[in-house]
Amino acid sequence: MIFVSRSKMARRPEGFSASSLQKPAIVGNGRTANGRCALGRDFMFRLMMRIGLALSLAWSGYEVLPRAMDAVAIFGFRNDPVQMLLYRLSGLDKPAYEKEIAAALAKDDPELARSLAELAESRGIASTGRYCSASPRWRHSA
Repeated sequence: MIFVSRSKMARRPEGFSASSLQKPAIVGNGRTANGRCALGRDFMFRLMMRIGLALSLAWSGYEVLPRAMDAVAIFGFRNDPVQMLLYRLSGLDKPAYEKEIAAALAKDDPELARSLAELAESRGIASTGRYCSASPRWRHSA
């Protein structure tokens, strides 16, 4: 254990004064007596870092939140395949149905195309009358 005398501990470095610890007085217009900004660069740096952090958190929430909600819904339907299927189908739009119907007709599968068309009509998403008249295979498969 090292003992230090009080006289050495109380010694102040050269050029040290109590006035150097005080905040500079603001003269006017937000500036100190020597013309510098009263807020200081470190304050502005911290402010900009906080604003940047807030913006990045907001953007990541905007990107991640919809996918997270889908994951929670799918996890909730993990024991009910019918509800899972209905949830997944609710995310499909008209171009997706039309693309799958066209692919089914291209693969010479009129039953699949008909079931997709009926599903789209039952969900009120697409009017698929053009597929019925466009394919002779569709008409004769009934």
